[in-house]
Amino acid sequence: MLFNIEITETNSAEHEADELVDGLQRLGNGCFATAYASGRDQVIKVSVGNDWGYMSFLEAMSRMKSQNPWLPRIHWVRVFMDRSGCERDSRIVTCLERLERPWNECGEVEVSQKNAPLWQVYATMCREIEGHVDRPETRQQDWIKQNPQLREALAVIHVAMASSGRGTDLHHGNFMVRGRQLVITDPIGF
Repeated sequence: MLFNIEITETNSAEHEADELVDGLQRLGNGCFATAYASGRDQVIKVSVGNDWGYMSFLEAMSRMKSQNPWLPRIHWVRVFMDRSGCERDSRIVTCLERLERPWNECGEVEVSQKNAPLWQVYATMCREIEGHVDRPETRQQDWIKQNPQLREALAVIHVAMASSGRGTDLHHGNFMVRGRQLVITDPIGF
């Protein structure tokens, strides 16, 4: 196991999560989460509690025996379950490595011409990974077949999909990079 998931019942999940990010710089947000800078190398992601697709992804990753370069490095996860019973009032707080976004919100590459070919390769890889996850019965691209770590990451995604009963949410916003390594950050639908 790479990290534990700590679950706490509370009367104020939102307040508990807010205390963990108090004073941190807000980096941005997606549909169901907000990211905050925690030093140079870490991010604190606060997700609404009913994003059980993301929670299933975290649970599947926590059972892995080694770190996979295709998946984010998670340091810790705290789930604050609101005693009110309303799932959307709960919060999932994740401390993970800080990654880079290779494209803007519209999916356009934001790099110098020098690096443009690399980013175009990433865009193609993202489409092919999404196609394989959504339709595993289709013929795998050779580069996927030849990459056991990517196949392991895709297996983690399939486990998370099965346990959550949700489909994929693979699009440019859910891929980031660590150096030159493409990382699948949040592949399961809400």
